[in-house]
Amino acid sequence: MKKLILIILFSFFFSSCSLLEDFENNSEVIDISSLPRVNLTSSPDVYMCPQDDCLNVILNFLVTAENGIKCAFYELDNLEISNLLIEKNTLGVDVKIIVDNEYLEEESILDLEHNDVSVRSDLNRGTTYNNYMHHKFCIIDDSKLLLSSANPTQNGMFYNNNNILVFDSFELSLEFEKEFEQLFSGTFGYNKKSLREIKGVDFNGSTLDIYMCPQDECAQVLENVLLSAKEEIFFANFVLTLDSAEEILIDKKSLGVNVSGVIESRMWNSKGSRAEELSKLFPLVKDSNSKTMHHKFFIVDSRFVVTGSMNPSKSGTSYNDEFLVVIDSEKIASEYVEEFLSLIKTDS
Repeated sequence: MKKLILIILFSFFFSSCSLLEDFENNSEVIDISSLPRVNLTSSPDVYMCPQDDCLNVILNFLVTAENGIKCAFYELDNLEISNLLIEKNTLGVDVKIIVDNEYLEEESILDLEHNDVSVRSDLNRGTTYNNYMHHKFCIIDDSKLLLSSANPTQNGMFYNNNNILVFDSFELSLEFEKEFEQLFSGTFGYNKKSLREIKGVDFNGSTLDIYMCPQDECAQVLENVLLSAKEEIFFANFVLTLDSAEEILIDKKSLGVNVSGVIESRMWNSKGSRAEELSKLFPLVKDSNSKTMHHKFFIVDSRFVVTGSMNPSKSGTSYNDEFLVVIDSEKIASEYVEEFLSLIKTDS
C-alpha cells in the first residue's frame, strides 16, 4: 500500500513538472530560418558608449519623430530624453513607453505620466516567475529603429560600456512593433507569440537577423553561432551564466579555438557563474570600469556578432522580454573587435 502511495505521489510530482514546463513554453514557435530577409538600402549605424556620446545618439534619433514613438526600456531615467518625449507628445506625436515595473517611480517616468504620456509596465506579468521586461529599443514613425544594450540613464549614457545600432527600415521596425504591441497590451515572457514575417535584412553583402526572446528560442540561436567558430571567439558580457554557452566555450578552447572574454566585475561570482573556472582555461578577465561593463556581445571569427539586450543566462534566454541580433559582417565585426580590445587593454 505504501509503495502504491509513493508511486502515485511521484507520478503526480513528475506530471506536475511536465505540465509546468509545457505552460512555460506555450508560446508558438516559428521556424525563423525559413523566413525571408529583405533588402536594407544602407548599413546600420554602430555606436559604442560612452565614447560615442550615446545620449545625443538617442536624442537625435527621437527628435526626428513626426507621427509616433514607441520605446521599450528596462529603465528610463534621463530628464533630457523624458523632456523631449513630453515635448513630442505635446506636439501631437503619439508617444508610448513601456518600462520594467521596478522603475515606475523614476523621476523621468513620473514626469511622463504627469504630462499625459502613455506609460505602461510589466507589473502583472502573468508568468510563473517575476522576471524582467528587459528590452532596450525604440521605433519612430513605423520606419526607424534603435536597438541598444544601454538603458537611458545617467550611468547608461555617460559611464557604462554599451553599444547601440540604428536602422532606417520599415520591415525591421514592423517586427519590433509587433513585439511592442504584445508588451503594451500586457503580454509578457513565454505568453508572447512569435509573430515573425521576416528573418532579417541583407545589406552591402552582409546580413542581420533578429530574434525575440523567449519565443524565438534565443539560447539555441546563440549556441548555433558559437558552435560555428573555427578560429576565435571574443566576448564582453555583463554576466555569463548560461550553461550551454559556457560548455561550448570550453569545448571550442579544447579544439584550438582562440577564446577570450571580459565580464562585469560585480557579476564575476554571481549565482551560477563559472567565471573563475573559465579563467583557468582561457583568458577571461574582470572589467575595470568603476561603473558597469554592460555589453552583451560575442564575436565569432571576426565575422559574426551576437548582441542585443539579452544576457547569456537562463533568465535572459527563457523568461525575460529581450531581443537578440546576429550580424554577419566583417566590417561591423571589426568595430566590435576594436571595442573588445579596448576593454581588454583597459583591464590588463
